[in-house]
Amino acid sequence: MAAGLDPSSDAAREWLMNRAREIFKIVPSGGILRDPDRYVNDTHKLLPGRMYLFYYNALGKDELPYWDKLPLVFPVQKYKDGFLGINFHYLAPHLRYILFDQLLKFRNNNKYDETTRLKLSYQLISTFAKSHVAKPTLHRYLYTQFKSRILWIQPTDWEVCLSLPCEAFVGKLKQGVWKESRKIILS
Repeated sequence: MAAGLDPSSDAAREWLMNRAREIFKIVPSGGILRDPDRYVNDTHKLLPGRMYLFYYNALGKDELPYWDKLPLVFPVQKYKDGFLGINFHYLAPHLRYILFDQLLKFRNNNKYDETTRLKLSYQLISTFAKSHVAKPTLHRYLYTQFKSRILWIQPTDWEVCLSLPCEAFVGKLKQGVWKESRKIILS
């Protein structure tokens, strides 16, 4: 997708539909399907500060009030069995851009190519999120619960992806999730 593409355009929707068709191909027992240009082929190679999209099946989903089965995430902290990440879908689109603009201050370069990422750490985000719009976006993801290939979103596409309507909440409509997030931010 070309940088500067209008998120409300037919071209942006077509780009999203093409990616969705690819990402929803279920992972075989052998692991993440391989595509060196767009997909991470090993969950342990997910890099903090890069943006990813994947299909997820939350552990303990029956006890959760709601969860996102198609997270749009910047991993922050890696663990042996998964990672802590910022999932932008928990924010209404206008709040996503507020958070994104603030996070861009932590990018490692201005190239917006395959070398560009956000310099994120647990320490930075935990301080940043205590009284901030980032608070409701922090979620833990377990590798065992990934149910699709992992799409690496190129830095040139970050901004457009934030506005595409690809959140897939289970248990509550997106407007209800966003209302809950506003309460968390204001608390």
